[in-house]
Amino acid sequence: MSTCRGYEVCAKSLAELIESSKTKLKAATAENLAQIVLEISEALVSFTAGSDPVNYSDWDEIQRIEQLDALADKTRQSITADSIESSIKMIMDSSSQLNQLIKKLKSEAERNKQSAQKIRLKPVIDVVDSMSSAITKLKEARDSLSSQDSDKNIGEQISSVVEAFNGLDKAIKAL
Repeated sequence: MSTCRGYEVCAKSLAELIESSKTKLKAATAENLAQIVLEISEALVSFTAGSDPVNYSDWDEIQRIEQLDALADKTRQSITADSIESSIKMIMDSSSQLNQLIKKLKSEAERNKQSAQKIRLKPVIDVVDSMSSAITKLKEARDSLSSQDSDKNIGEQISSVVEAFNGLDKAIKAL
C-alpha cells in the first residue's frame, strides 16, 4: 500500500499514478490488458487507502484528500468499465469470426461428404455404365426369343435382370 500525507503530496502522487497508468494502457496488448488494468486498479485502491491529511482536524484538507480519493476511485471504475467493454467487444469479434469459420467448415464438410459419396460409388457407377450396353444386348436377345416355354422362362429372367438394373440405376442417379 502506497501512502502519502498531505494534499500537495497526495495530489502529486495521484498525478504520477494516473500518468504512468496512461502510459501502461497505451502500451497494452490484448494479451496483457486485463493484467495491466488489474495492476492499475490495485494501485488506485492502494492510493485511496493510503492517502491521509497531515492534520486530521483540518476539515478543508480532509475534503481535498476525499476529492483526490473520489477521483482515484472514479478513474479505477472508468478503466475497469473500459476494459470490460473492450473485452466484450473482443469476445464479440471472436464469436463472429468463430461463427463464420463454423459455417465455412460445415459447408466444406458437406461438399466433402458429397464428393466422398461420389468417390465411394465410383466403382458402382462404372459397373452401371458398363452394364448399360449389356442390358441393351439382353433386351435385344429377349426380343429375339421365340414364344416357346423354355424361351419364355429365359425371357422372364432377362426381364428380371433388366428391372433390377433399372432400379439400381435410378437409386444411383438419385444420389
